Amino acid sequence: MAQHPIPDLIAKCHLTWKRYVARQCLPHQISLKQLHLLRLLKKGPLSPMQAARELFCDKPTASVVLGNLIKRGWAERHANEQDRRGACLLITRAGLEKLESMEAGGGLLRGHRPQECLNAEERETLRVLLLKIYEHLNANLTGENHDATS
Repeated sequence: MAQHPIPDLIAKCHLTWKRYVARQCLPHQISLKQLHLLRLLKKGPLSPMQAARELFCDKPTASVVLGNLIKRGWAERHANEQDRRGACLLITRAGLEKLESMEAGGGLLRGHRPQECLNAEERETLRVLLLKIYEHLNANLTGENHDATS
């Protein structure tokens, strides 16, 4: 059996999982990007620039995603207390209810987790190795200091 390059395997796992989650989001009328931002907003406020970084996109693209969250009533834009020129995004009660409804009854992914084929030790080893690769890529290719744990 031919050995597959590690980046290709990571990409295949990522894309397969992303397609699966996107299909699970369809009945809830929410995109993956919207879901990701709602989950982040549940933890605390974000600026539009932070949202763009989290979505790995430019600010105008993030603004469209944020605008759709606001239009649906799942998020609100407020003045940023630290920087009056900027905005601060907060999750609304409706946004919290949307997340809760998606997680009800076993959750959005209904128990399907890619790592369930691994034992606890293998999961931890994989987590440590993937984090090491991510930090290496981040430091050497992007020059950014982006937190992999968020």
